[in-house]
Amino acid sequence: NAILEDHGLSLCLHWHTVPADQRKRLFDIVDDICDVAKLHHLQCRTMPTSWEFVPRVDWTKGDALQAIDARLGLSDERTYIFGGDTSGDEAAFQWVNKRDGISIKVGAADDTAAQYVLAHPYDLRAVLEQLLETRRSAAATKTLQR
Repeated sequence: NAILEDHGLSLCLHWHTVPADQRKRLFDIVDDICDVAKLHHLQCRTMPTSWEFVPRVDWTKGDALQAIDARLGLSDERTYIFGGDTSGDEAAFQWVNKRDGISIKVGAADDTAAQYVLAHPYDLRAVLEQLLETRRSAAATKTLQR
């Protein structure tokens, strides 16, 4: 009952759908896979309900945001917002924070650089919808004032 997702450059194996009495067996198998993965320049990241298998490279989500920002060449009047739910998102939280953006951790409020913590992805969606509505209202008001 495990779910394997192909994310292009990574794989994610979800275990939350595996019956509790079969999880130990799966965890032992994944431990073996992680040992072999190291030999092939892959790393295995343990997530709250899954494992992520990614290439072992010196690249973070913060580096990705920097590259996107440089490529888009947006004006200085922008606000960065980043939401994430794993330790792999910490570099992006830090990058956004340095630019006075909004960083939001979804899930456990463990050791994180995120400025805000929300319990559930639905909470993040509600916040983003409210921000979008506020922006739309401000744009409409600005248009009316012209």
